Amino acid sequence: MEEFIRRVMDAFLQGVEDVVAALCKGMSAPEAEMMIKERCDNLAAVMYSEYLEEVDRQVRKDLENRKGWVVNKRRDSRSILSIMGNVEYERTYYHNEGTGEYRHLSDDVCGITPHARITPLFRANLVENSCDMSYGKAGELTGRCAVSDQTVMNSLKKLKLDLPTSNDGAPAQEKRKVKKLYIEADEDHLSGNRNKRMRLEPKLVYVHEGRKRVGRGRTELVHAKYFGGMYKDPEELWWEVYWYIEQTYDIDSIEIIFVTGDGANWITFGAEFMVNGVRLPDLFHLRKYIVAACHGDKKLMSKLWKAVDSAERSKTFEILDEAGSTTVTKGQAKSVERCRTYISNMWGAIENRRRYYQEVVGCSAEGHVSHIYSDRMSSRPMSWSEEGANIMAKLRVKKANGESVSAYALPSTAPRFGSIKIDQGKAQQLCSEAKAMVRTSGKCLCNQLGNVPVLKGNASFTVRVFRELRDSIAI
Repeated sequence: MEEFIRRVMDAFLQGVEDVVAALCKGMSAPEAEMMIKERCDNLAAVMYSEYLEEVDRQVRKDLENRKGWVVNKRRDSRSILSIMGNVEYERTYYHNEGTGEYRHLSDDVCGITPHARITPLFRANLVENSCDMSYGKAGELTGRCAVSDQTVMNSLKKLKLDLPTSNDGAPAQEKRKVKKLYIEADEDHLSGNRNKRMRLEPKLVYVHEGRKRVGRGRTELVHAKYFGGMYKDPEELWWEVYWYIEQTYDIDSIEIIFVTGDGANWITFGAEFMVNGVRLPDLFHLRKYIVAACHGDKKLMSKLWKAVDSAERSKTFEILDEAGSTTVTKGQAKSVERCRTYISNMWGAIENRRRYYQEVVGCSAEGHVSHIYSDRMSSRPMSWSEEGANIMAKLRVKKANGESVSAYALPSTAPRFGSIKIDQGKAQQLCSEAKAMVRTSGKCLCNQLGNVPVLKGNASFTVRVFRELRDSIAI
């Protein structure tokens, strides 16, 4: 610990000396700001290095907890990237005579895995930043040292994305009682990196209790919960949704669950999967088909929409026949047929919308997909692997739920060797020793400050500040 205090004090005093030297040289404010930031990071790196080595010393002393492990090599050096920059430290290499294993036990305590190039917190910050920017940019802007986009990708691939299916063992919470729940669903469309024609479709589902007004022309979802990712089997996704509803709400009080989305089979499956589920159409997609079918004829568009809105089936298809008779190109004819097929498949949902007109709150799935997925995954030309798309989709969903991605990315399991703690009496003794060393070092600094030319000049503000610093240290 004495070595820890000495090295930290040396780094701190060097920083103070550099600041004084900067003032003497007339360094500009931006230059000084950069220099001070660098010195503080260097100090932090020294402190972290000493922390790691102190943990190693404590493990070496803890004979009871490391029973069976014998020292194989002392002062085994290592370099690792942290948020403060590159950190070099030494630790002890052990051999377990019973199992034949070789390990750095202090690394286990600190959550640093063998052959890791970056610390767990650095990796967590990489994951956090990669949710909002490209892998390459995240590698450049995280910490003091840039890392490659491959390092960022590897950090994401190490995440455990398994979601719990029950709250067994969690504290019991009072379940919410509501008569109606709303589920909205949609998917994004991404390009695959192996086959440009392959389309990846990360799915997004969210559950809420309706909308409330939060300002002029603005509403927000009430108690929204998001789910998403790549799912080969839609049943897996809907089971996640079901478990959340079952854990959060009094199932017996729910009279109806509205499931809104386009005509995708996986959404239809979800409406059938939910108890008391009622399928509703997503008006964004419905209008898109109607607009395309009417090929610019606003009167025809108004008539068709009015018929659909009123759930008048025969009239709707009569108007579609009219639209088909006025087509000029093959593309227009195809648009009419696509609209006819879509409306036909969605007619049950359209009738449900009319039946529950007063209870329908609208659907914003397209906007949520854009905000949660597209802003990061498809708004710019980029391609994804299926694994990468799944990881990023799930992380973006976690952010939408207000969860900390960096906290999620940190190791969740306890280290195999346990944690290191120093008893309170020992800690107080070390603090007293540190204060004594600070006073001793401070006197040395005081002597150095006494020779700084700037302190011998006119009594400017800067001079007064450093004279006070010198005098306070001398006391």
